[in-house]
Amino acid sequence: MLNGIGGTSIAAAKEALSCEELDLWRQYRERHGTLNLGLRIEQGAALAAFCANGCRGDFSDYLPPRDSAAGADAAALARAMKEWA
Repeated sequence: MLNGIGGTSIAAAKEALSCEELDLWRQYRERHGTLNLGLRIEQGAALAAFCANGCRGDFSDYLPPRDSAAGADAAALARAMKEWA
């Protein structure tokens, strides 16, 4: 399961987590964001860069792009490379 919360499988989590505990985890994620360590590190590095630059601009400018358009561009590039080869 997600970071070992509730067990190592969905079935184990369903047995181990009560509805109240599941609701508490949902509230935690809404308040504090993702539990993904990689994304947390990226956010911390972006915050450090933002502060080092005097908090100029928008904080989201310092984060890596996470939109689906980037994935679509990569897929289009892969198709083009296959067609041109």
